[in-house]
Amino acid sequence: MLYDLTEDQKMIKDTVSRIAKEEIAPGAEERDEEAKFPWDMVEILRENGLFGADFPEKYSGSEMGLLSLCLIIEEIAKLILDSCKKIIQ
Repeated sequence: MLYDLTEDQKMIKDTVSRIAKEEIAPGAEERDEEAKFPWDMVEILRENGLFGADFPEKYSGSEMGLLSLCLIIEEIAKLILDSCKKIIQ
């Protein structure tokens, strides 16, 4: 079954793609090599309303739903996958 993304979901995807390129991908390899948890990346996602996408607002989430969470993960993973591949090879 195929689904079209809503305008909000397209906006989320575009926003995360931009943030991932500009703020998350740079330094990903170094963070992986150091095995350091990227708390600064969590803060970037939080500042942009993307952290806790599938959690209710009463728990500090943004209630975007599971599909939006998957879109967020997918856009970030596209850019940091190369550094992850280097570690496991």
